[in-house]
Amino acid sequence: MTSGFTFRVCIDYTGLTSDQENLLRMLCSNHDAGASVTVGGSYTKSKCDRTGTLGGCRIASGGFTQMIWYWITTGGTDITPYRDSCTTVGGTWIPP
Repeated sequence: MTSGFTFRVCIDYTGLTSDQENLLRMLCSNHDAGASVTVGGSYTKSKCDRTGTLGGCRIASGGFTQMIWYWITTGGTDITPYRDSCTTVGGTWIPP
């Protein structure tokens, strides 16, 4: 992905244990992710609103499944890097 992109993600989880859910609650907050990347998040039990999404990546791991939905807010609408990174990690790309 090139510089100048701003994107948003929303992740739906299924099959989490209570310990996994508590960890996500703690991790989903504002912090510096390095390399000039700032991550800001909030946690909710409701499903993602997929309006305007570019698509998503379904990944099953460790007894749970995560569905990561992507939106590019600035810098274009090319889904290729997201789709390719999804399949590289063994995920399934889901069109909007």
